[in-house]
Amino acid sequence: MHRIARSAIRLLSLVSLCCLPFTALRAEEIVLRTSILFDGVGTVLFDKDIHVVDGRITRIEEWGERYDYDLRGMTVTPGWIDAHAHVAARQDRDGAHVLPNTLGNESPEEAVLAVAANAYATLLAGFTTIQSPGDLLDVPVARMTAAGFFPGPRILTSQELLFPDTAASETAILDFLRRMRRQGADFVKIFADGPGGEFPAEKLSFACREAAALGMRTIVHAVSQAAVEKVVAARCGSVEHGYGIEDDAVFPKMAEAGIYFSPSLDIPVHYARRERELPAAADYGPGRITEMPQSYRDYVEVFRQALSSGVDIVFASDAVAGVHGHNADEFVWRVVDGGQAPLDAVRDATSVAARALGLADEIGRIAPGYHADIVAVEGDLRRDILAVKRVRFVMKAGAVHLYRPAVE
Repeated sequence: MHRIARSAIRLLSLVSLCCLPFTALRAEEIVLRTSILFDGVGTVLFDKDIHVVDGRITRIEEWGERYDYDLRGMTVTPGWIDAHAHVAARQDRDGAHVLPNTLGNESPEEAVLAVAANAYATLLAGFTTIQSPGDLLDVPVARMTAAGFFPGPRILTSQELLFPDTAASETAILDFLRRMRRQGADFVKIFADGPGGEFPAEKLSFACREAAALGMRTIVHAVSQAAVEKVVAARCGSVEHGYGIEDDAVFPKMAEAGIYFSPSLDIPVHYARRERELPAAADYGPGRITEMPQSYRDYVEVFRQALSSGVDIVFASDAVAGVHGHNADEFVWRVVDGGQAPLDAVRDATSVAARALGLADEIGRIAPGYHADIVAVEGDLRRDILAVKRVRFVMKAGAVHLYRPAVE
């Protein structure tokens, strides 16, 4: 895989010599004219100009004499953050799904171009930052996008995954953590259950404690009630999925321990669409929970319980092959089936997700000093969650990647 990563960097370097499909970062001031502005925390402002210099927001003021981009008639929010998106998930030339850190029937060049295409589609869908749990192919794409040579979201990656069967001892766990730190992984992804069996409670506590000592965040795949309880006891960073939770008393414990909850409603919908099990999925109509396939009903019921518990819920699409660029469907299901308010769902994908990623002082808000990661959607998002599917403007760190005026 390291050979693949090196090939990827060379290939993306050549691609970057072509004309990039976005406006380069400008040193002079850029002014965005807005009519509805959600700051990502809880405040809605009206008829404001956002001033951007060198990729940062400098001030927000009443309409002035000039502007560069007209975002009136749209809802403007901070750039969205997907805290669980597998940007390297793809199909090879035979249409087969490729496992993490492997090649299917594809060359290294084809693989990295597929990942870069996934990243670009995700950016144009309004996601300026993603957290990708586990593939070395994330690394070259993340580096090239960070350097501005290729358009894509800010990518945080765990690079590799820690499974129970690869953590035979505390020494093996510590060796893995230290290697991830040397390789520059942004966080550690652990499987408390699932592939490789069950992670023993004492080893999970050791892994999360030692990762924290090394300055690394942890996110933990935990589906069953028992696995989630172990994550809470170990005080890891987040619970991923959790759709097997049976006792909602675990959510206050999660909140007390400062653990984030990262559920995903869109993935079972994605599969239900494919299997034609959930007709409402075709038109985003709200479904009655008694008529939902059991696999989706479990996700929705757990999400509703979490929503009323006070635990911090982060936006996470769990995007796999075929979902990149459609990450915003997760917003829709959280609102129409989960019962969440639209701006609360957006807050989970902005300021809450930024805190979960340890970037609360940099992204997730429209405020002076923050990176100018800004998205605008057609219509009033407060009343119409489907507006998230009508992205008209995307700015990442002051560079404009998409601009379609509301009135053309």
